[in-house]
Amino acid sequence: MHPVLRLISQNFLQSLPGAAGSGEADAAPPMVTSVAGASAVVLDSPHSGTVYPADFGSCLPLATLRQAEDTHVEKIYAFAPGLGVSWVEAHFPRIYLDANRDTT
Repeated sequence: MHPVLRLISQNFLQSLPGAAGSGEADAAPPMVTSVAGASAVVLDSPHSGTVYPADFGSCLPLATLRQAEDTHVEKIYAFAPGLGVSWVEAHFPRIYLDANRDTT
C-alpha cells in the first residue's frame, strides 16, 4: 500500500471498499475509503459524503445541511481505479470539517 494511503488508513480507521459487513452490528461506517492504484495519480473526494458523524451536533435541519454536500463525485471518477489511478473518498460532507464553523 502506498505510504500516503497507509497514513490515511491509520488516521481514519479506514475500511476498504467491500470490507463492510464484518458482522459487527455496532461498527460505525468508515469515515474514509480508498482504492490503491498502480500509477502515481491519486484522485480524491475529500468532502462529498453524506454521513454526519454523531459528534457533529448541528442545530440546523438536515435539509439545510444537505445543501452544502457535493454528492456523486465518486460516480464521476468511477473509471479511475480501472486505469490504475488511486482513489480516496471521505464519507462526511464539507460542512463537517468547515474551518469557519464554531466548535461548539
